[in-house]
Amino acid sequence: MSYKKIEEILPSELIELIQEYIDGEYIYIPIKQDNKKFIEAIPNITNEFLKLGMILKETNEFIGFCNTGIKEGLSEPNREIAYAVSKRYRNRGYTTQAVRELVRYLFENTSVDHVNAVALPKNAASNKVIKKCGFAFCEEIELEGQRHYRYVLNKKGIK
Repeated sequence: MSYKKIEEILPSELIELIQEYIDGEYIYIPIKQDNKKFIEAIPNITNEFLKLGMILKETNEFIGFCNTGIKEGLSEPNREIAYAVSKRYRNRGYTTQAVRELVRYLFENTSVDHVNAVALPKNAASNKVIKKCGFAFCEEIELEGQRHYRYVLNKKGIK
């Protein structure tokens, strides 16, 4: 799998993913300026966002996204990893690979030393990805009126 900035993806592919992803979660279209601000801030990122698309090497098809940014409602440190993948490409390891690579990049190239991930308790697939990537369960929290599991990964705990 290779990665492209999400703004390089055709709008029709974004629309298809949004239409597929109807299980109560949301997808938003990132802004080019966010990635530019993130890159300019390295290694001392603070509130900047990085928004990446997941692209299959074989077909150059957009299949999802993997982002990092500040999550409103989380206590410090509140940098989060967020992701979504097209229903057709779930359970193939793509999301796990993307999350691991983004976390590795953050820990090796920025001043970030803790990363959060949150998931709805009923979202078994997302909770599985988070755990496979080495995140440790931290607590149950309420975000946007719903109960979520919060996980944390510490730079020192990564292998």
